[in-house]
Amino acid sequence: MEQKKRSFSGFDVAVVVIVIAAALVWFFVINRTPQVEGVMGDSATYYIEVQSLTREQVNMVQKGDLLLEGSRHLPIGEVLNVAVRPHEVQIHDHEAETIMWEDFPDRYTIILTVETEVTETEQEIRAGGEVLLRGGAGINFTGPGYAFSSGVILTIHRGQEV
Repeated sequence: MEQKKRSFSGFDVAVVVIVIAAALVWFFVINRTPQVEGVMGDSATYYIEVQSLTREQVNMVQKGDLLLEGSRHLPIGEVLNVAVRPHEVQIHDHEAETIMWEDFPDRYTIILTVETEVTETEQEIRAGGEVLLRGGAGINFTGPGYAFSSGVILTIHRGQEV
């Protein structure tokens, strides 16, 4: 049997170059950080609620802590206030056919008041121009010595609205 010698034509090289270029363009488009065109430097105050914490977890969060977004570690603001209240759960009383709120023992809910500089457009508000802030949305965040994955943004006040 005779072995055929392989040779590449100019067309084969061109196809390989085009495929590699398309893959690079696709990679950079998918992995780029979105550029937000908006007004930067405005301040916003927002509130994060974290539920069902132990007393030790509550004591870790302090006024003045710098919070970072959980996965990308981007700054999302400074804690201005920490409000603590007992954690409540709904109890369904089948006999009386009512729903009541009861304190859950040894568990607490905290509401953090956080201030940050934001980039604001007509559609969205981003902390530091990067992290999307939206009322009702969940937010993962870390602070010095702690991390929470169950925070919920309650409300956002821009500028002097507080």
